[in-house]
Amino acid sequence: MRNLRTTCALAGGLLALATVATPAAAAPATAADDCADVNVIVVRGTGEPGTFGWIIGDGLVGKVRAKVPGTKATALDYPASIGRDSVPNGITNLVATVTERAAACPEEQQVLVGYSQGAQVVNGALGVDLTGTANAPMPAPSPLPTELSDHIAAIALFGDPLRKVDRSLPAPYADRSVSYCQPKDLVCDPAPDGRFLPHLAYAFNGDLNRATAFIAGRV
Repeated sequence: MRNLRTTCALAGGLLALATVATPAAAAPATAADDCADVNVIVVRGTGEPGTFGWIIGDGLVGKVRAKVPGTKATALDYPASIGRDSVPNGITNLVATVTERAAACPEEQQVLVGYSQGAQVVNGALGVDLTGTANAPMPAPSPLPTELSDHIAAIALFGDPLRKVDRSLPAPYADRSVSYCQPKDLVCDPAPDGRFLPHLAYAFNGDLNRATAFIAGRV
């Protein structure tokens, strides 16, 4: 019996020691832990490789981060394919991403960047009629609610297919956006010459620098 009492006392002492010595578990990360002053959401073009898109996103994100330290970036998760579900999927996911970040990070400024099909997705998410453009969704998914428009600080579009049908972003987004169309770009220029090379020129024609300066001046 004496041995049993001794064993129990020893076990209790070890348990108490373990309780003191074991550090408290770290608090789980919250959505707010991911917040920044600025978050760039990039919607890449059809089949465009790279983390954010080799032609536009990768270079532009790097330039914006150099100009605006602490900037975060999000690559929109969507197919970026020629499938009929790609554009509506992108619109739905972009609206959801902006909505979720606005709720979790109300002071964070969102920057939307779209290239080619990605520009089409940005237009659709902000309420532009996509009728007449490739793979236009019918019916179109619901756009971003107007009460969230103040969370969008800047928009930069490259090779935007909506330019071929003479449509652009409406108020309140028009005055916080820039759109670049390389001459003869068969995706955005109403009078292309049939060559695909102009559609790739944004990576080196200076438009990334111009867009960076515009974004930095808006955030």
